[in-house]
Amino acid sequence: MKFFKEDHDLCAEAHLWEHRSISVQLSWWPQDSDWYIRFHATTTGSHPGINLQWRAKHLLFDVNFFDERHWDEDNDCFLPLGVV
Repeated sequence: MKFFKEDHDLCAEAHLWEHRSISVQLSWWPQDSDWYIRFHATTTGSHPGINLQWRAKHLLFDVNFFDERHWDEDNDCFLPLGVV
């Protein structure tokens, strides 16, 4: 698992198994924003997976369970891991 900080973000990423990973991000913005909960899931395209976001005023909590592989648009399939 690796942890890192970027500007207003605290992030953690971990490789789970095969080509699956999870990332968790907590972000803070000085400007005010709306409240929302968002769920998004994809099965094709680069880095498909499940994403859950919770936004409350200045904070965003984002959890992303995803596939590390890239999508080959010409052949409608995943490229081998490590190929971009």
